[in-house]
Amino acid sequence: MGYGCPGPVVCPIWSSRGDEYVYYMLDDAIDLLPEGSLVSVVKKYIRLDDLRPDTVERMSLVDRVRRFERVSPASTARPST
Repeated sequence: MGYGCPGPVVCPIWSSRGDEYVYYMLDDAIDLLPEGSLVSVVKKYIRLDDLRPDTVERMSLVDRVRRFERVSPASTARPST
């Protein structure tokens, strides 16, 4: 069926790798699907009403650390320098 694996047999290329490689491959494939097709696939497995938009702010790691440091209770307990 392609990639040197005849028919519906276990491909030695994949059997030597862990299941995580299949997940990586599927994760990459999701990015290639048009949104309408992705919705069609996803709705077979989960209720779309249970989904919500991603509300995570697009911040750099440095900005997130600075914000955490600013609001962390430990930051007020440190002696000033």
